[in-house]
Amino acid sequence: MLDASASMTQITLRPLPHVKVSDTAEMQTKFYRFEGLLGRGTFGTVMKATELKSGTKWAIKVINKAQSGASRIKLFQREISILRAVHHPHIIHLERVFESPKTLFLVFELCLGELREVFLKKKVFTEDETRKVVASLASAVSYLHRNDIVHRDLKLENILVSTNPSDPEDNLFIKVTDFGLSVVRGGVGHESMLQEMCGTPAYMSPELFGERMYSQQCDVWAMGVIMYLLLTGRYPFEAHSGRSLAQVVVGCEPNFNCEPFTTPAELAKEAEQKVALHDVSYLV
Repeated sequence: MLDASASMTQITLRPLPHVKVSDTAEMQTKFYRFEGLLGRGTFGTVMKATELKSGTKWAIKVINKAQSGASRIKLFQREISILRAVHHPHIIHLERVFESPKTLFLVFELCLGELREVFLKKKVFTEDETRKVVASLASAVSYLHRNDIVHRDLKLENILVSTNPSDPEDNLFIKVTDFGLSVVRGGVGHESMLQEMCGTPAYMSPELFGERMYSQQCDVWAMGVIMYLLLTGRYPFEAHSGRSLAQVVVGCEPNFNCEPFTTPAELAKEAEQKVALHDVSYLV
């Protein structure tokens, strides 16, 4: 079970190459061949690239430092530190960092895409598919929490899908990514509670909407939202505005009068109710 009294492990930061380059041109002539756009965000892009020396394929997050600003760069630096500290099959692997005066390059393992893209194509997941995804996600979140790391922005867009290295037919092998809002808690008890309101509204727990102090259990809530979404094709809490959504979430009354909860999937309903109580032991 993930709770404030969970045992904490001293994290050792692994060595991570951090290479200085003069500009993007040097990056591409000496190290990687950029081959296509994988995604675009507010502060940069994600490119598919091939390492010139080995031929290995990677995904490179290209961050414009000036456009990001000092505060956002600090978040990227915190993300790098957290990714140096973790090693788990269902957490994205950061291979190395390159930096020029204007740009930050983060070299990640290459995945197939976002879980959100798979969801949009499938509309709903089967119980077996959902069980597989949620069990893998619970394993990753449990690992993070044992090491006092709180993700704080779990959602479909921040879960990548890859091929299982031990089963080429398994293309729902997930990887948690985007640790930009993640924090490392400093102990147990009231003094280690979090206060900063952050995350994506549809996945946020009641404590966050109420601007109350909260713990790592906000991640457990987000897992419940993800499970409900995969099973039903809709969010458990829906409203026409942010304020209305906050009222619905704080009331904590998800809609179970839809598929699959009206059919044999009582197990899924029970699991969702456990999550509403922040009890992740049921999922791990």
